[in-house]
Amino acid sequence: MAHPSPTADALQQIDQQVCFSLYSASRLMIRLYHPLLEPLGLTYLQYMVLMVLWQHAPCSIGEVARCTRLESSTLSPVLKKLEQQKLIQRQSVKTDARSTHLALTPAGRQMKKKCAHIPMQLLKQTHARPAELLALKASLDQLASQLDMTPT
Repeated sequence: MAHPSPTADALQQIDQQVCFSLYSASRLMIRLYHPLLEPLGLTYLQYMVLMVLWQHAPCSIGEVARCTRLESSTLSPVLKKLEQQKLIQRQSVKTDARSTHLALTPAGRQMKKKCAHIPMQLLKQTHARPAELLALKASLDQLASQLDMTPT
């Protein structure tokens, strides 16, 4: 069954905005992380950076920025705080003095074990089936890729 085209007036209603639904869902999802991360002394953005490093360290700051889709102005204070917490360290690249890689400290590697329960805990809190969340993630990844190619 074909969906009728929305009117211009309907498109200006907040509950018809895809961006509002994405924003609301994102805020609510990130809020679920807070009580899980706070006892570990982490914010959601710090957790995102650590997840990248657990998978790719040592890697460049640019690689972390690409994986997290964070701007350098957002990423810099997050990295600084993780360094202060002694979870990561910057390492000069011997073959290129201008490049810096990020590496995990022993405490940063240990934090992975402390965070191991978080994905399953979040899954339970969403009350969604894993297949539903995987389908949603695939749709959102596709949308993000399309938006990333859109000229600004």
